[in-house]
Amino acid sequence: MLTQAGLPAAQVLEYNVGMAGSRVKVSRIQLRLLLLLATLGWLGVGSIVLSTPPTLVNQMAFFGLLFVALVGTVSPLAAAWHARFASPHVPEDRWRAVREGALMSLFLITCLWLQMTRALDWANALLIFGAVVL
Repeated sequence: MLTQAGLPAAQVLEYNVGMAGSRVKVSRIQLRLLLLLATLGWLGVGSIVLSTPPTLVNQMAFFGLLFVALVGTVSPLAAAWHARFASPHVPEDRWRAVREGALMSLFLITCLWLQMTRALDWANALLIFGAVVL
């Protein structure tokens, strides 16, 4: 049986299955660990915000826990993004979503730290974003 494009139906089905497959594979264990990291990170951020004074040590702990929480939150979103929009020609990489989540988290933490010191403006944010993208 031929399709409208003149190809056998089995070949078209095989091509479509290949296109629908995700090139970023995040295992269930990775996903559970990321969600555990996100939960523990957000609980730690809430604990620091609600129960400690803003000393230098507490601020560094806040930024560290916020980084962990953001990596755990952004990485599954990056994996879902790649599962939907990834090219079939890109080789599989199990850690791509985690790396991108870490880079996005680093960008956000850097912007928050600059905002805390009142040094963040649009030019700085765009320069940092360009450095992260490159």
